[in-house]
Amino acid sequence: MLNVNDKKKPSIKRDKVLKYANQKLPEFPRNIAGLEEYSNNWNFESAAHLLRRTCFGPKLSEINQAINLGLNESIDKLLNEEEFTPDHPLNDRDDDENAPPIGETWVNILENKNNDFIQKKSYEAWRISLILNQPHQSSNNVPFSIREKMVLFWQNHFATEATVVQDSRYTYWMNYRLRENFIGNFKHLVKEINVDAAMLVYLGGI
Repeated sequence: MLNVNDKKKPSIKRDKVLKYANQKLPEFPRNIAGLEEYSNNWNFESAAHLLRRTCFGPKLSEINQAINLGLNESIDKLLNEEEFTPDHPLNDRDDDENAPPIGETWVNILENKNNDFIQKKSYEAWRISLILNQPHQSSNNVPFSIREKMVLFWQNHFATEATVVQDSRYTYWMNYRLRENFIGNFKHLVKEINVDAAMLVYLGGI
């Protein structure tokens, strides 16, 4: 009978493992970004790299505009918190007589579980359209923004599942909260998410 104090012999001996372990830090230089001001050339390649990392598929016109603006002003544009509330997703089907008319939004209607599949598709199309087009209040005032990338980042951070929530209105209003706080105060955002309907349903709170 096996004694509980008996230890199972390791399949690989410790000395064989340690023989291949790093004994010191590598001697080759490692490029680690610090807090120093960016000093490299600001050109097409660097502007395109910045916009690719902060936006979805920047246009050639936006890259050229970033070059003309310079690095500092381009970053100011990316982090601009100018109020932007896109139009609500709209109903585009007439399958259900209880659904709102075609062309009107469904985000504030009373619960209609029979029509939620259509609303879900409407929300998905609305969300993808914002990612692809990245519209802004004014193309002159805000030519590009980190907003859509941050909304997607927060959606992944505060994750829910449509199959669990099962109410596209809740999904929309959670997106609205993330959009309103995309680079705002994190503590405030967490408080907002704590009482968000989609998150409460997802976590079994209601």
